[in-house]
Amino acid sequence: MKGKVLAAVSDAAPGLISGDDGRRYRFDASTVRSGPLRAGQEVDFDISGDMAVEIYALTNQYGLSPEVGRGWINFYFSSTGRVSRRQYWLYGVLVTFVVSVVLGWIPVVGQILGLAAFWSSIALSFKRCHDVGRSGWWSFLPAIPLVLTVVVSMVEAANHAAMAGTILLAIVTLGSYVWVFVAVYVRRGEPGPNRFGPDPLGLPIA
Repeated sequence: MKGKVLAAVSDAAPGLISGDDGRRYRFDASTVRSGPLRAGQEVDFDISGDMAVEIYALTNQYGLSPEVGRGWINFYFSSTGRVSRRQYWLYGVLVTFVVSVVLGWIPVVGQILGLAAFWSSIALSFKRCHDVGRSGWWSFLPAIPLVLTVVVSMVEAANHAAMAGTILLAIVTLGSYVWVFVAVYVRRGEPGPNRFGPDPLGLPIA
């Protein structure tokens, strides 16, 4: 049976659970199988007379599943799976930007947050690529002409040559950024599951 903890075990009295059947059941610490319980936690338990036994916590005291925290960590820092456009722009870009602005000025914390945000941006970009059916490495495609642009510009500057090669590569770089932006970050993902995972539309993050 499932229910909710009304009162935790104390030195003076046993704990109390309100079951889904409308009845209340006492319990003691020896029957809890998943660590100390707090008021407000949802639990699964068996019944022995008027006592709850074999009790397992389904949520923490805030009503959240233990999987929730793990789900958000995976969302921001795992490069596997898929994210929808809405998830990417709202929970990825916007939330990361706001947190960086609010906390980025704090010494040490700002540096750590910057590194975390950098990796998170890569992980989320990979998952956007996955959502449209492409390898995550496609997100680095514009970096190729960008590096070539820098190298060619240095060579042309050293030889006092015309900057025609640099200008051409700069145009190619800009074009590749626009193409990736539209094809990956604006385009709707593939409907239904693909080789990278299930369709993220309609699925909770955690």
